[in-house]
Amino acid sequence: MRITLFGTRGSRPVSGPQYNCYGGDTTCAAVFANSQKTFILDAGTGICGLNQIGDKELYLLLTHLHWDHIQGLPFFEPAYNEDKHICIYGKANGKSVRGALENQHEQFNFPVPFTALKGIKDVLEFHPGEEIYDDGELSIDTLLQNHPSGGSVAYRFRERLADGDCATFVFSTDYELEGNWLDDRVAEFWDGADLVVADMHYEPQDSEREENKYKSGWGHSDYKSGIRLATVAEVKILVGTHFNPLSTDKYLTELESRMEKEAGRVAEQLGKAKVETGLAQPSQTHILPSQTYVI
Repeated sequence: MRITLFGTRGSRPVSGPQYNCYGGDTTCAAVFANSQKTFILDAGTGICGLNQIGDKELYLLLTHLHWDHIQGLPFFEPAYNEDKHICIYGKANGKSVRGALENQHEQFNFPVPFTALKGIKDVLEFHPGEEIYDDGELSIDTLLQNHPSGGSVAYRFRERLADGDCATFVFSTDYELEGNWLDDRVAEFWDGADLVVADMHYEPQDSEREENKYKSGWGHSDYKSGIRLATVAEVKILVGTHFNPLSTDKYLTELESRMEKEAGRVAEQLGKAKVETGLAQPSQTHILPSQTYVI
């Protein structure tokens, strides 16, 4: 299983030389399974990095419907190709997933109607907590996370290997820890994963405070919380994403160094193995992705 990051920015896209390394596109990642099936996670502006993808069959899994996670869909070229078979998954929340996507294409928002996206054949809704996919080789489980407007979905991919073992990848962005209750649920969902890509939107000076009451309810996390959860869950590699638009390359490079030190401190404190940490850097090219994880 290969995981490539195409968009790692939260809230809004950014541009400029200070964002060259960690990128300016909003959230999108892709999972390339050994079965040759491709799963796309979120449709932020980073999804345009997949415009030249040759796969006929694609699965688009949405964490939630906030704009920074769907704003790239109108510019996703394969969606307009009627020869494609794109299946979109989104959480049932009393609001229609299809309706939300159609609203983005209303004429007062965008000149091209949703009906023009001939490549989208299905829009399926599920209740988080369900297994939404299993083809005998790869399965996908879901978890509802604490986030405004009905929560966001974390996805756990488990790919069966030839030796009988499994490779596990978790995509867990846009969550806010709500006391020990959610800590336990998230830690259990991450348990034993080879790779977790997690929300680290907050700045260090905010995340170092024991409480951020003025940010309560915003639905995001920080690197210290992520490292602690990953250490408890015995995650092998933790990668931060969904960066604040104000976080420059210089800032994030310094944060990555802090993460390394924090991972060592937490491992010693909890008596666990140290988690390998890093920050997601997006693919800069369609042909040779610059940031691909193989597990």
